[in-house]
Amino acid sequence: MKKIYMCLLGLGLLSLLLFYLFGNTLYAWGKPVITTVRASSVAGKEGVFVPLDALCSDSEGDYVYVLLSEMGYSHTIYSVSRVSAEVVFEDESTSTAILTDNGNIKIGDRIVIGDVDHLSDGVRVIVSNQH
Repeated sequence: MKKIYMCLLGLGLLSLLLFYLFGNTLYAWGKPVITTVRASSVAGKEGVFVPLDALCSDSEGDYVYVLLSEMGYSHTIYSVSRVSAEVVFEDESTSTAILTDNGNIKIGDRIVIGDVDHLSDGVRVIVSNQH
């Protein structure tokens, strides 16, 4: 019986060592990597400006993914939230969309850009840039 307890203790210590050494790699495994930009404004103009490649549409309407963060035990944990957006104007020449300033998306929010087809509301992500 003593040998069984010693084996279990050894396995427990070995697993702690593996999680200590490779925990970040295990955490990042399978999570989507995203890029973000800040929602902005222009002096003298109404609305919130976001890049066109952040804007998505489906049967429910237009939306963007906003980056959320919370402090974990050893690092910040990021997830995305689907937020509905009301598009006022799309400017193809500057690749910018102007959204109504209705409180859903605020100036300074971190908006996900690029390939967002693989995202869903609440999924945890890895951020490739820290803007």
